Amino acid sequence: MVPQNDQLRGIGSQLRDRRGSDYDDVRFSGSEYERRYDNLREEMFFRGLDCLVVYGSSAHTDSNQANIRYLSGYIDQIQSYIVFPADGEPTLFADLYPHVPDAHLMSHIDDVRWGTEDKGQAVVDRLEELGYEDGSIGFVGSPGPATTELPANDYLTITEALDDASFQFVSDMLDRIRLKKSEEELEAIREGVELTDKAMRALEAAARPGVTERELKAEIMSSYLDEGEYFFQLLGSTSMHDPDMPYPWEHQSDRTIEEGDVILTEISARNVKGYSGQILRGIAVGEEPTDHYQELYDVGEQVFYDVLDALEPGATTEDVLAAATEPIESRDWTVHAPIIHGWGLGIQRPLIGTRNEGGFPNPPFEFQEGHTVVVEPNPVASDEMSGMFLGEYVHITEDGAERLHEYPMEFVQT
Repeated sequence: MVPQNDQLRGIGSQLRDRRGSDYDDVRFSGSEYERRYDNLREEMFFRGLDCLVVYGSSAHTDSNQANIRYLSGYIDQIQSYIVFPADGEPTLFADLYPHVPDAHLMSHIDDVRWGTEDKGQAVVDRLEELGYEDGSIGFVGSPGPATTELPANDYLTITEALDDASFQFVSDMLDRIRLKKSEEELEAIREGVELTDKAMRALEAAARPGVTERELKAEIMSSYLDEGEYFFQLLGSTSMHDPDMPYPWEHQSDRTIEEGDVILTEISARNVKGYSGQILRGIAVGEEPTDHYQELYDVGEQVFYDVLDALEPGATTEDVLAAATEPIESRDWTVHAPIIHGWGLGIQRPLIGTRNEGGFPNPPFEFQEGHTVVVEPNPVASDEMSGMFLGEYVHITEDGAERLHEYPMEFVQT
């Protein structure tokens, strides 16, 4: 073990004893983590894996840390690893030396270490400690639709140092396990949903002529940071009479809102455990929506409720496509975002668009009780200069889809 790790573990142990309770709200119960570990070890058994090397990075507004946070409660500012054995104690490797004590305070995992400047070698050392130098090792990369499996330098260090071991990429394993939410997760999700609704109400109150997009962003963020964590918002504005924005932007500009504008947004505010809501609405500023924007909204709302009706345990990709495709494609419109995507500690599979439009693979998928997804039709008109964002987070129960947000489904007017 790196000598500094002995010192850091001593500091971390003292801090955990003295101040660990300050972070109780960022962690789940011990039984919840044991449930997650049992599910993961069962899957490891069926795949013949001795140990997992789980990687996470701060990309995609920390969504790529989802697996790390799911297993530990900790979220790293840069990148981190967990070495998770089939039998034995998992180890969390934090990125920066001075952040290791903080990781001790946040993490459910007791064995927290510094990843050093050579994180691949730190992982190798731990695998050898566990006796897996000739074992079957699974790599779990950053989650989501654009999976980052592992940094190439760390991958080469690990595989070349352990040339008697076997390796396989199994990122899909944790993706699938995380799809079905527990009662504790649903409680955290509902907290994130409440914060997201609060942020949407703050945006509605601030949306008026004379403010800028960046000022609206500040109103959204300041509405919930005393209770949760910043995650993200998409937000943009354009004239309803001469539009040049098919969907809201990731980065807000200094454009000033004017009467006759439409503001489109997608907001996710998360609670301190990392679970967020997701809400998408359009706001007409200073006047009623134009006929064109009202039609965009009406089609989106129709698709939202048709998809919602289709979502029940046993529903498939084909059921979503059947509900979503005709109202959009019959108008020669398209979608630039998925009609439906999984959601938990960030975006999850599946990503489903319409049958022939949009850059989505529409993979075979069967929805189950306990899955949580965002339904967001978001039609884009044929000129691709105008569109509508609307939708929200839902939970699939034995009785069908449950809407989680209380904020009304409407074309907002201020």
